Amino acid sequence: MLQDGGFDEMSIAQLAAHAGCSVGVFYQRFRNKRAYFEFLLEASVQQVREQTLAHLNSQAIEGFDLSATIARCVQHYIEIHREHAGLIRAALQYGINGTNDWQPLRESGLWLHRYYMDLILSKMPPKAKSRVLDQGLIGFQMISGHLVNSIAHPGNVLPLEHPELSVWLGRVLMLCLETSSEVGHPDSRVVNPAPKRDR
Repeated sequence: MLQDGGFDEMSIAQLAAHAGCSVGVFYQRFRNKRAYFEFLLEASVQQVREQTLAHLNSQAIEGFDLSATIARCVQHYIEIHREHAGLIRAALQYGINGTNDWQPLRESGLWLHRYYMDLILSKMPPKAKSRVLDQGLIGFQMISGHLVNSIAHPGNVLPLEHPELSVWLGRVLMLCLETSSEVGHPDSRVVNPAPKRDR
């Protein structure tokens, strides 16, 4: 719904049509557009969590090595940002205006970072886990910053739809993890030559 335009520009009639109800019924449930946006935000955050638990779990990465697990987690994170780019952009805009609408997305991101790291740590020796956890969380914060910036500024280098985005963000995470001697060098699934910028 929000991929093609800003939330502020949408009318109540458009929002009601998306919700599958009349304008009158819309107002019976939501006092204004902001209330609907808050509902939409909370529902999306819950959906992301449920889908992540269902589709990216220990069974889904059974047989994966460390590099493959990192690549899968990074790709999943990118897919979430692609799917919810409009919502993230709207929350950013509201956040600039002094509201707390960014907080649910921030908390969801932190939960995802820790969840991904639990999957990644399952592929590592036990003695490496305590040191590597913080390094990996820093790596995911860097990745998150790039993804959000790509949504806010679509024309930047390595945009959200770039075909090598997962490769390069995977490399960022691996390089963060490599400060531990327990993590080997990334293989060809994570490191590729630098992407070329469109001229």
